[in-house]
Amino acid sequence: MTRIAAGICFLVSIAAAANAGELVANGGFETGSFAGGWVDGAGQIQSGTGDPRWADHAVLLDLPRGGNYSALIGFKYAPVRGNRFGFIYQDVAIPANISSAALFFSFRQQGYDGSFYDPFRMQIRSTSGAVLATVVDYSFGEANHLFKDSGWLDDDGAAPVGYAMTAYAGQTVRLYFYQENSFNNFYETWTYIDDVSLVYRRWVDLAVDGDGDDRFGAPGTGEGGYAVRSAEAGRTVVYLIDIENEGPDADSYRLTAVVPAGWTASIRYGGATHPFPWTAPAIAAGSKIQAEVVVSVPEGAAIGGYSTVVDAVSTAFANRHDSALLATNVVPAVCLADLVIDANGYGVIDPSGGGGISYRETAPSAQVTYTVDLHNAGAVADSFRVSWAVPAPLTADVVAGGIVRTRAFVTALVPSGGSASFTFRVSVPSSLLGGDYASVVKAASLTDTLRADAVRAVTRVLAPKVDVVICGSGDDIVDPTGAGGGGAISVAAARGTTIYIPFTIQNEGAVADSFSVSWTAPGGAWTAAVVDGADMRQLPWRTPVMPPRSERGYVFAVTVPSNASYDTYVSIFNFVSSVSAFARESVSASFSISAGNEIDLMIDGTGDNVYGYLGTALGGSSIRTASPGSEIAFEIEVQNEAGENLFDIWWTPPPGWEVRIGDSTSTMRGVPAGSYTMTVVVPAACAGGWFDVVVDGCKTNKRYFVDSVRGRVFVTPPRVVDALVDGNGEGVFGDVGTGAGGSSYQATIAGRTIRYTVELRNQGAETESYRVSWNLVPGMIATLGGSASPLVTDPIAPGGAVLLPFEVRVPLSAWLGDYDYVVDVVSALDSLNVESVLARVHVDPPPRADLVIDGDGAFASAPPGSGDGGR
Repeated sequence: MTRIAAGICFLVSIAAAANAGELVANGGFETGSFAGGWVDGAGQIQSGTGDPRWADHAVLLDLPRGGNYSALIGFKYAPVRGNRFGFIYQDVAIPANISSAALFFSFRQQGYDGSFYDPFRMQIRSTSGAVLATVVDYSFGEANHLFKDSGWLDDDGAAPVGYAMTAYAGQTVRLYFYQENSFNNFYETWTYIDDVSLVYRRWVDLAVDGDGDDRFGAPGTGEGGYAVRSAEAGRTVVYLIDIENEGPDADSYRLTAVVPAGWTASIRYGGATHPFPWTAPAIAAGSKIQAEVVVSVPEGAAIGGYSTVVDAVSTAFANRHDSALLATNVVPAVCLADLVIDANGYGVIDPSGGGGISYRETAPSAQVTYTVDLHNAGAVADSFRVSWAVPAPLTADVVAGGIVRTRAFVTALVPSGGSASFTFRVSVPSSLLGGDYASVVKAASLTDTLRADAVRAVTRVLAPKVDVVICGSGDDIVDPTGAGGGGAISVAAARGTTIYIPFTIQNEGAVADSFSVSWTAPGGAWTAAVVDGADMRQLPWRTPVMPPRSERGYVFAVTVPSNASYDTYVSIFNFVSSVSAFARESVSASFSISAGNEIDLMIDGTGDNVYGYLGTALGGSSIRTASPGSEIAFEIEVQNEAGENLFDIWWTPPPGWEVRIGDSTSTMRGVPAGSYTMTVVVPAACAGGWFDVVVDGCKTNKRYFVDSVRGRVFVTPPRVVDALVDGNGEGVFGDVGTGAGGSSYQATIAGRTIRYTVELRNQGAETESYRVSWNLVPGMIATLGGSASPLVTDPIAPGGAVLLPFEVRVPLSAWLGDYDYVVDVVSALDSLNVESVLARVHVDPPPRADLVIDGDGAFASAPPGSGDGGR
């Protein structure tokens, strides 16, 4: 039974709204708390007094709509009392001068009461508490003591609840959620809330180089987007600019640009170049166009940073505007840092940390050292800012030139082609649990801060560590206290049944380990065991020894007593390392007792009277073998065990696969019991292996009655070769001549030899050799493994790989610019098994002379005889 405010709707087009300016802090509760502006508590309906013990108001792992956490209010764990309620709210200031604003959220009610005895309400209130609008007023229609579950009330997963908030522009409003127990002290009812979002849009939105979406600035401020590029004097810089109409009607906009003195700017759109100011064509509501802003740097521009401000103002309404800032760093020549860590990463540039990697193993309470070499791969002498980031609780410092640095520092001037070395030291505390901890060391050119490289120092701590994931909940969340906070699942269960709950034990330590598994039962008559393949392990139980950084999947089998009361019960599962009692984890499962199941799914005749929770596939399984490009079928039977004969069925295919039942490709709503043929189409490009199609079902009118089965497909592996260049292109494939399977970009000056690393991986099921060939570039000499094109490799075993150096010798006469080598790989056994990668050579200008007198004139250039290069 649901009462809905007149302005509420179930929005299908949430994807567009999700990109708008967000006003709610911590709306997904992923901090694991009510941080970010939420207020929570409990109160008494008639008196208005409050006591936090009177109702649930917590952020839990129990049943998230998305992510790891959701908010719980009401009476699930707190003792139920009449005339009381649990609540949460957040005050949100909605800007003025907006085109639209909308509230989105998801909720799910569970419990044992109905007919508006225990309603959940969501209201828009003033900051003083006055009710401005009631968005949701919800309660179960069934007035009985049996367990009920609404499911997430968000249009069956298509979109969250949506409510128009434009009328509150310029006001601060309170988003108020509460769950009541209105009358008696019986029949617990509670509600989960997740993904709360209040988004707004303005009339026009500029984004430059992808930055500034739904960030807005007044004309002349540049606050609505920011992009930075580098250029030498006399060059041009090109920025991408998106112009989006966020208003309700078609509109056009006048764009103007304010540039530094002596600079010019123009805009390219529709194949033509236009001067500023420029009026864009009419843009439909909700649409955008993309153009290029071309900024010309004059000859003789001094080294430094400059700003261009681009404004967009509606041609019809002066109050509809946005402003973006385009920054240009004028630099003397190409400046480039190349970091190498423990001799790894030479010639590989990646400011995000992929420029090199080194692994070192250590026990806790130790210090690990890494050797880092900083090469100036640019064309001029330069200094570099060196910084680092270390995961807590590790600490680090750098020893450079005999000086210990505890924070970022600037190197002395390094000549072009020269290098500087230092020691990166990582300290591991004695209390640290095992696992890999990656620190990132970065060096950026002081002359051109956009030119940077970064490497990773991975400290592998040889100590135990365990993480347990239960039904997909709790990955990377560890609770060593035994309170069950490392992962949680909430399920409905019938009396006298066994509930199967999958979980995964992750040995995240760097030592082999086994783990004791025990549990805290809800009551004396409850039992639990671990399903280990075909064996049933009674608790407590110790796992077999697991290798470092490995995981194993098991299933809890929890049996509900036949006389269990209609109530909610909590059990906690504990895991303790056999190496160290300090490495421990705990997860929880809560069971809400219902009358019985009303749906049974079977697949190819298996799974009768066996039930699986959603997504687990524990209600039945069937296995088929197929080849790439083939089509197979499974028979799905839906049985109605009681109640109304309508069911919702949906399935999750592997990425890129087509799975259909009749004309449906993902979901069937309100279908009757019966047999259905599920057709599975294996992609022609499938690399082989095991693939699962999980089919879930529930009662249309009682969504807490569920079952889940699995169709497993073994695809015989084809012949597959994957090539990587400088580590790029894993899992990406290109046809011969395209270079689309991976690419690497390296810069040099004329007269040098540069080196790429080409890796060939045999991902097929047979031993193969490959013919590798590449194009010629006039004047340059390229070899692979010391051989000219083509090269035939030695046989590579299935799962094996070979690393080959690809060297390019650049002549002194080479012109400036980019030169592409396309490296093609063709199997000797199968001409259709091919791969292609790209190695791009960028030739920079040679170093330029720079005179400095008494420290003056660095990077300043002047014609001979003028004396203007320094004084």
